[in-house]
Amino acid sequence: MAHAFAKYGVPSTAAMKRAMAMNPEYHNLTKRAGVTGDVVAIPQRNDMQYLSPVKVGTPPQTLYVGIDTGSADFPQPTSASTTSRLLPNHTWSILYGDRSSARGIVYRDDVTLGTTLHLPSLPIEHTTHVSPSFTTDPSFSGLLGLGPSHSNRIRVPPTPLNTTSPSPVLTVLDALLPSLSLPLFTADLRSQSPGTFTFGYIPRSSYLGSLSYTKLNPPRSPYWQFTVAGWSVGSGRSPSSGSGKPRRAFTAIADTGTSLALLPRKVVDDYYSRVPGAAYDARWAGVVFPCGVELPDWSFLLAEDGYRGVGPGRYMRYGKSSEGIGFGIFGDVVLKAQFVVFDVGGKRVGFGRKRLMR
Repeated sequence: MAHAFAKYGVPSTAAMKRAMAMNPEYHNLTKRAGVTGDVVAIPQRNDMQYLSPVKVGTPPQTLYVGIDTGSADFPQPTSASTTSRLLPNHTWSILYGDRSSARGIVYRDDVTLGTTLHLPSLPIEHTTHVSPSFTTDPSFSGLLGLGPSHSNRIRVPPTPLNTTSPSPVLTVLDALLPSLSLPLFTADLRSQSPGTFTFGYIPRSSYLGSLSYTKLNPPRSPYWQFTVAGWSVGSGRSPSSGSGKPRRAFTAIADTGTSLALLPRKVVDDYYSRVPGAAYDARWAGVVFPCGVELPDWSFLLAEDGYRGVGPGRYMRYGKSSEGIGFGIFGDVVLKAQFVVFDVGGKRVGFGRKRLMR
């Protein structure tokens, strides 16, 4: 209950605080309040991913992780730490659509993001098996999931008193929220230069004008999922039917852990119909186009206040259909052109315009 209250920005009652004081797992979390922090996001080659340093264990070991708003998991390699404690019989696993997989055991250890965000005894998913496709980058240690779901992939064994629904294990976001000044974090990713994740506050200098917010849809989505009211290519308007009304909207998620833009087939077809020489190539399982072509901008619209977010054409070389997924994915191709607020307390995503250096 304490984490649910923190998630939606509701102060804990006196009775809740007394109950939390008797629980050692939550006791450390109540000691901290009003904390803010920053973590750098370092782009890798061609902005294919962004890595952020975190410190794990005792003595602290610096690992470079991908901060991932598309999941709630924290898988990491093992570490030689005096504060590491195994969680007996706890396991985790994940299987992706391309049949790649990872699995392992679970332990607790101390984690620090930036210089101010200290997370004692955080559950960490240690990898004992991983497909080769996950291990091609030696600088990449794993993911740090900040999805809105309070459920990760950790499987908790039943107890004699609770054989069907044992208590879930804390996610990173669960552990962070009680300590933050505001129950939110932001992403300011940049093209070919370091960006920033902030926690507990919104830096006013990072965006232009005002912020536009859109509610999570559905409200209990495990993703940062919202409705896109329309789109446009270049200076054109959103495609319309014969009646002049916009075609039906689509839902998308804001996912910092995905480099591409994965959009509905109708959006992809409309975009590449405006690109001279573009054609689908089965060998590459995607659309190819002449290298010298200047790609048009792609814009999305929010229904709440008509916000128009622009993905510059120079960023749009990495886009693909989301067919079979069920929703669009705004990966880094789109997000690095926006200032993004992940408002856990308000159950909403915010977008703002910003100056683009590249």
